[in-house]
Amino acid sequence: MATSSPPSDLDYRPSYLAAAVVSVVILALYVVTLAPSTAMWDTSEYITAAYTLGLPHPPGNPLFVLIGRVFAILPIAKSVAMRINVLAAVCSAVSAGMWFLITERVLVSWFSQRWQRILGGSLAALIGATSFTVWNQSVVNEKVYTVSLMGIAIISWLMIRWCDEPDGRKADRILVLVAYLCGLGYANHMAGMLAAPAVGLAVLIVKYRTLLRWRLLLACFGALLLGITPFAMQPIRAAHFPALNEGEPTACREGLKVSCTLSAGTYDAFMYNFNRGQYGKPELTERQAPFTAQLGMWWLYFRWQWLRDAHYDHPFAQSGLAALFLVLGLLGGYVHYQLLLSLELLRLGRVGCARPRGRVGFSRRAHRTRDGNRGSRDVRAPDQLRTTCGVAHPGTRPHSALYQLDHGVARRTDRHRGLRARSAQFRRALRRPRHRGRQ
Repeated sequence: MATSSPPSDLDYRPSYLAAAVVSVVILALYVVTLAPSTAMWDTSEYITAAYTLGLPHPPGNPLFVLIGRVFAILPIAKSVAMRINVLAAVCSAVSAGMWFLITERVLVSWFSQRWQRILGGSLAALIGATSFTVWNQSVVNEKVYTVSLMGIAIISWLMIRWCDEPDGRKADRILVLVAYLCGLGYANHMAGMLAAPAVGLAVLIVKYRTLLRWRLLLACFGALLLGITPFAMQPIRAAHFPALNEGEPTACREGLKVSCTLSAGTYDAFMYNFNRGQYGKPELTERQAPFTAQLGMWWLYFRWQWLRDAHYDHPFAQSGLAALFLVLGLLGGYVHYQLLLSLELLRLGRVGCARPRGRVGFSRRAHRTRDGNRGSRDVRAPDQLRTTCGVAHPGTRPHSALYQLDHGVARRTDRHRGLRARSAQFRRALRRPRHRGRQ
């Protein structure tokens, strides 16, 4: 855990080199266990779609088809199927690197030593990369899920960076990039949009005024639309009638022509394919099974992640491991909730609590806001809440990240005081009368 004495400076820089090493190690694990050819379910369909630049079943997953085509022609494996499987392995390995960075950033509040955070991030990335579903999808490209996983992981890391500096020079660019990645994720699979609600909630909690800036919102909306543009290749490619042309979202019957491509028939065919009309599914509000059955299915998939018991030979061990990871997850959520609650109490303490004397309490640092005006930033230690407000800080850690940061500011203040004292002493020495030499 944290050391007994705070270090001179707590390093908040992400360990990108360590993250790259983690990704390479995970990729090596996937390559060693990589499937040599196709497998069950939609594997062959999507390998064929990638190789022929065709259209798989609606809505067609155009981003995967484009990326898969690149991997299909790269000389990285002996067969096309294996090359597409390598794509799945690469995407999951990149995702593992992102989860490492996120975990390392979270652990800054708990571990002062860099190697401890690297170890924790490595363990988290390894556990996530070797869970059953992730490992299974990473060694054989059953569909498009690993590309979606990579997109969600990258978006999560970018939002962590944005939450650290919502007023930073790159804050707006990060949000625009996140919007673009959400659009790309939707062009790969509808699950790529799962990160969007979390992004909106993070912005609302950290800096809700961002949602009032219409120019930024317009830029994000434009980036989102730009990310969805891979769907535009479907009517163009469908008019060439590739070997795999499911849905056939085009009104052209004799090759690609502008007149038929921009016609109402093409639009209707594209929207029918885009909305998956051929499946005739009921409305989302119409429940197809009891909610208890849905929970049971979630629990079944969760149990699979930690011990895949295909023949149900070890039900107690499987359920025990699942319960252990569930308790650990709930405990981690509770700890983070306590941390967020304490930070919110500290924020409220700026208004309702008395300012303590001395170095304990507020540490104000001047900074430039986005419009160029000078502002100030309050940095306080969580364990100082009892000094400022008389309320005990829940889950107090004497050497948490904020504590280290506050002490770093205090040390810099001490150095400035020392410089000012020496400067004043020097000025007093100059004002003293000089000793004249003998005549």
